[in-house]
Order: sequence, then C-alpha cells, then structure tokens
Amino acid sequence: AVSPGGTAAGPGAVAEPRPTPEPRARARREELLAAAVRLFHQRGFDNVSTDQLGAAVGISGPSVYRHFDSKAELLAASLVRSRERLWHEVDGAIAAAAGPGAALDAGLGAYVDFALRNGDYLGAMLSETERLAPPDRRAAVDFRRDFLRTWVGLLRQVRPGYDAAAARIRVHALFALVNDGVRNRPHNARPDLGDCLLRLGRAVLGLS
Repeated sequence: AVSPGGTAAGPGAVAEPRPTPEPRARARREELLAAAVRLFHQRGFDNVSTDQLGAAVGISGPSVYRHFDSKAELLAASLVRSRERLWHEVDGAIAAAAGPGAALDAGLGAYVDFALRNGDYLGAMLSETERLAPPDRRAAVDFRRDFLRTWVGLLRQVRPGYDAAAARIRVHALFALVNDGVRNRPHNARPDLGDCLLRLGRAVLGLS
C-alpha cells in the first residue's frame, strides 16, 4: 500500500526532529503522549493544564516542558503518534491480504479493533484538530484525505458499480459509525460491540 501523502514522511510530524532522548526520557514522553490524548478528548484542549498533564504521569507541570516546548506541541505530537499507529495497523492488515475484497475485510477488522482500543484518540482527532497550528492541521487533514482515498479505492474495486461520490459517502458513513460507536455511552460498554460494528460496517459499505 502507498503511505499517506506518498512521501517518506508518512503520516508524521511537520516539525524539525529533536535529538534522540535517553530511554527513560523516551518512556516519559510516550506516557505524556498517551495522557494528552486521553485528557484532551475528555476535557478539551483549553480545559487541560500542564499541571494536569504532568500529574497524569507523576511529574510536575513545569516538567512537561522538558519533553515538549508547549501544550500545543504536545497536542500535535500526540495526534501524530496516534495517526502513525492507526496507519501501521490498518495499512499492515490491508497489505497482507490477497485481493481487494480480502483487503477491505481486513482493513475493516483492523480499523474496528484499533477504534475499540483507541477511542480517546479518535475523539481528540475529531474535536481538537482545529486547535493545531496551521502546518500541523494541514498534516492531519492530509492524512484523513489519504486514508479515505485508500478505502474508496478498495471499495470501488470490490463494488465497481459505485461511482467515486457513492464510495466516499459509504466510507465516510463507516468511519462515523465506528468512531461514534466506540465513544458513546452506554453502547460502548456492550461486550459484543466489535461484532456489531463489523456487521454494520459491512452493511454500510454494501458488502453484506
């Protein structure tokens, strides 16, 4: 499969790379990225302080700045990391499948599985992208566009009767179904939620 944007940079950052941190600092940085996604989704970017971010990983608020220059940089980095993981999991499943039909099924399964484990990221992506600085916002929008293009291309191979507009509508509907399904209570507590989303997702795509 082709990486989003068709460049070596993939779905990643637009900022200049930092020097590689020590293992302990890398681990703390990863903890902050995970905490940031969760808190930004649950409370909103403007309602989360650096003290709250630090407390979530057991450090003081000012210590956050040892790892990120600003709260805005932390938001951008947390969304980049989540996009990387989403692309890695879903693209990996698609690339390993034999044929468009199997690839679409594998991609759907991988996306539902990712969503079930990463509802906070999906929520933050939807609600906080507009808080990003323009270059980071463009990178996020480009990722969504390229991710959508991959799915639309697969769906049109499986269902050649769909024109581009019909395929885009179905893929958008699929993402809305899954994203809302894993984030909205009380439905997201269902033990069979994953199976329900797979069945409904196939129906939305016109595969059942």
